[in-house]
Amino acid sequence: MAPPPLPAELLRKLEAAQRVEPPSTRLAYQVLAIQLRVWLADQNDVACRPWYILIAELYPRGKVINQRVHSPAAQKPGPAALLHFLADHILCPPEGEAARPTHVSFIEDAVTDALKPTLTKLRIEAGTLIVADGIAEYTKLFSNKMINMNKATRGDAAERPGILSVRGLTPSVAGEMCAAAKEMFRARPWSRIAEHIALEIRLPTPDPGHNYRDRYYVTVLGSAGNVQGFALMPSLTKLREKYRRAVRNKGEALEEVSDDEEGDGAFEGARKGHSVSRTMDDVLLCGACGKRVGEATEGDGAKYVDRCGGCRRLLYCNERCQKLDWRERHKDECQQATSDAEYVFKRDEWAWLQRELALLFLDPTAIPFDDLDAAETYKWDYIEEVSPPLHPLPFVTVEGTASGTNRMDRPTVKEFGFMTLIAKALTECVSPPPDDGTLHLASGVSISVAENLKESLPATL
Repeated sequence: MAPPPLPAELLRKLEAAQRVEPPSTRLAYQVLAIQLRVWLADQNDVACRPWYILIAELYPRGKVINQRVHSPAAQKPGPAALLHFLADHILCPPEGEAARPTHVSFIEDAVTDALKPTLTKLRIEAGTLIVADGIAEYTKLFSNKMINMNKATRGDAAERPGILSVRGLTPSVAGEMCAAAKEMFRARPWSRIAEHIALEIRLPTPDPGHNYRDRYYVTVLGSAGNVQGFALMPSLTKLREKYRRAVRNKGEALEEVSDDEEGDGAFEGARKGHSVSRTMDDVLLCGACGKRVGEATEGDGAKYVDRCGGCRRLLYCNERCQKLDWRERHKDECQQATSDAEYVFKRDEWAWLQRELALLFLDPTAIPFDDLDAAETYKWDYIEEVSPPLHPLPFVTVEGTASGTNRMDRPTVKEFGFMTLIAKALTECVSPPPDDGTLHLASGVSISVAENLKESLPATL
């Protein structure tokens, strides 16, 4: 980054700062700009995350000694703005006498390179360091103070865990999903596929003998003029029930967002839990091989499946599967599963629950701050060509938990892979699949119409 052109006012301040006597001992500052974890309205009355400039005295005291919200709040401060703030502090600190630091660090090499020549003239050594310890906690407290003073707001979704909190998920995998989601948004599948069409999407699987969730039922969201994206369920029955409730409560819109939930994003849409007993053979999976209970009973004509006699939490296709899982895994977890009804829900692959996956495009105020920060750090794709910009939000609604209420979660690594494949498939699906046929895509994914959900509605609706 080239040295910034300096306005006359700043040049005068720098000349004055050069005349300030340096301390007799080492005095080290860090000057940085970070975004606060709040929302406020900018000069155009548009929601923004304000940029916050602060100076931390790294040595000797180890404390924040000056700070301010940048103006304009939505614009990231450049090197000149940081230099201006430093010059103001040298000449007129909030407390104590004027002092010129011996060392100043920044958190970006580009900023250091741009300001090093100017600071060298001031006999200040410049360098780059990571963010000082305690800065994150300090800015969190300052953010909370702004909210308490009614100067900013923060929705409940803002502090939800980011996608990088998912065990085993790397920034590159998340970035691939974001890139696929952006291409899908530009392809606009909702302009061709109505929300009341339930699609059956079969994913390629490397092991044909292992039928773990290679089939999903998908609705493409957005044809009704509301939020765009898609929702996935392993059960057509549950998708049908969801559509019926949506029609009863909201007309044609498939998304269930109550008045209390609007504005905080889809992460807030927890409903009361529903019993899975009516459709358990459609959504429950074998604890060993992952095959659906329904498929297991259809294959051998059995009426029942095996259940662990100890914890009574897990189901199995047959005795062979139960013995295999006992040997490899369940022997070590059975006792804990007996006392903790939620324990088996933590198994990523299977459990007594149903996981509804969804990917929605939402404005930044409905996205966790951790995701927004990661998108900036790792340069993940998002939809910049609309206002406000839209970010892909992948999440999971977990039904059938022991507490009787739904739980919001982030997808597992495997589920991220499925959602990426489906986003790519919907991008590739340039025309709706025929009512009586199947589209076989180059990616290996096949798409067919499972049902027109309108036709499944009772006559009373």
